[in-house]
Amino acid sequence: MKFFDSSKNYLSNIGGKKLGEFFDYLKNLCYSDVPAITTTSKSPTLKNMKQSSNEKLSEGKVKQNDNNKKNRNGEETVEEINSNVNGSINNTKCSPLGETSECSTEDEKDFSYLTKNKNIGSFYNRKYHKPLPDRLALSFSGAGFLGIYHYGVIHCLQGYAPTLMSKCVRYAGTSAGSIIASLFALSPELFNQSIKLIMELADESNSRAFGPITNGFSIHEKLVKAVGEVIPSDISCLKDKLYISMTNAQTNENILYNNFTTKEQLTAAICASCYIPGWSANISSPHPVVDGISYIDGGISNNLPVFDDIETITISPFSGNADISPVDNSLLSSLLPMQITFGKQVYSASLANFQRMGYALFPPKGETLKMYYDLGFKDAFLYLYETGRLERPKGTIL
Repeated sequence: MKFFDSSKNYLSNIGGKKLGEFFDYLKNLCYSDVPAITTTSKSPTLKNMKQSSNEKLSEGKVKQNDNNKKNRNGEETVEEINSNVNGSINNTKCSPLGETSECSTEDEKDFSYLTKNKNIGSFYNRKYHKPLPDRLALSFSGAGFLGIYHYGVIHCLQGYAPTLMSKCVRYAGTSAGSIIASLFALSPELFNQSIKLIMELADESNSRAFGPITNGFSIHEKLVKAVGEVIPSDISCLKDKLYISMTNAQTNENILYNNFTTKEQLTAAICASCYIPGWSANISSPHPVVDGISYIDGGISNNLPVFDDIETITISPFSGNADISPVDNSLLSSLLPMQITFGKQVYSASLANFQRMGYALFPPKGETLKMYYDLGFKDAFLYLYETGRLERPKGTIL
């Protein structure tokens, strides 16, 4: 009984009143002793409906005949009922949760949500697809506590673009991006374990009255200790592989430093690239020194390094010109498409970006940081999708 009741309600909605009445007839025929009613040519019979359905299935599509839409008494014929039902089913896509009230038409292409987020490239527009070169570089921008975004990007690339990752021979990073680049260049396993570093620093910073700028609290000292505990003694694998952006404290000139020979030297370079006077430590504190020269945050002079001799995939949690980055589709951004250039990186002048800059310096709650991890994963997936570099993960059917 429940089958006929639910079927009647569903088909009445999409196929019209006649199908609902027909299912009432079938229910009475199966569950009562009442003799089957006789039908005339004016109403649909089970035999005619079955024949009509078989004909339409064999043809592969519905053919409507305007001359047969109405019979002499103006009632709907079986052909019209079947046409309405098939047309409704074919033109309707219900939500994955089975909520038929929230349906979309077939005019919306599959994966259309991907193309809505970015306006260039798609599965249907292959002119933006990029062939993979023999050698690639990854560049991670300064991000502060939003460095968690970079972890989401890397994990997506590892899962959905293993061929691309196998061709990466250089890594560049600025500020928090230098931590990501260094640890991943050393070891993917070490990189995965280090995600706790940012989360713990964020929690400890949030526990202070004024965050990182609380008197007596030094992000720089915490970072030196944490990075020193994570980096192994042997860093010989980093030769010609890792580049860290730093700013000369006296001349404000940028340097992409890659002369790493000892663990202490690498630790000093990372902490120098992350050092913001007055934020990382007291304004009167001495600047980090690498090879006898004082350096400060690399984001001041070059926040997103790009190599001239090799394709560089740039990554940033700020909306702008980076290859993998968020896209701000707010009304204000569309009306006032302004951009800001700082540290050789182009930023969108959006409210969302200003909020991200605040999060980078003064960490949000853990739930928000996890959201930025997910955002990094999603933006990396969109990049792979649009450039045609997306690969099927191992073990999947399709």
